[in-house]
Amino acid sequence: VIRSALGLGFHVQPFHVRNVPGLEDAYPFFFDASVIGSRAWEMYLYMLEGRFLDANTDQTKVQLITYNPEVDTLTYVEVSFQYQPSGHYEVASIAQGLPMPLGNTRSLDRMEARTIGEIVLVAIWGALVLGALGRQ
Repeated sequence: VIRSALGLGFHVQPFHVRNVPGLEDAYPFFFDASVIGSRAWEMYLYMLEGRFLDANTDQTKVQLITYNPEVDTLTYVEVSFQYQPSGHYEVASIAQGLPMPLGNTRSLDRMEARTIGEIVLVAIWGALVLGALGRQ
């Protein structure tokens, strides 16, 4: 969470900056879900070099939801970086996995399994959005 916009290099690409209700004077970054591997690292470096993280940054939180079809698991990961008076960052993380067979099941019809998985995914996404809006 960036507490001050002073000295920040805002650019239209490669990510979106939006004011989110409940996050006063903060600018979260939304990376496109299609960004992977080395391109994600390039975008992260771009963000750092653009001074999106500066002396006024006291906390940064990263949230990620991903699906691994090889192990049929939906994973939610959250990593928080909290600046400490000593000059270091305290790092905390949460990772939660949810088994979710999207079409690789014998007990349900393939289409039924996929539909159930998609409904669960939308429900999780909706809960995250409502949680963010509820912090206002």
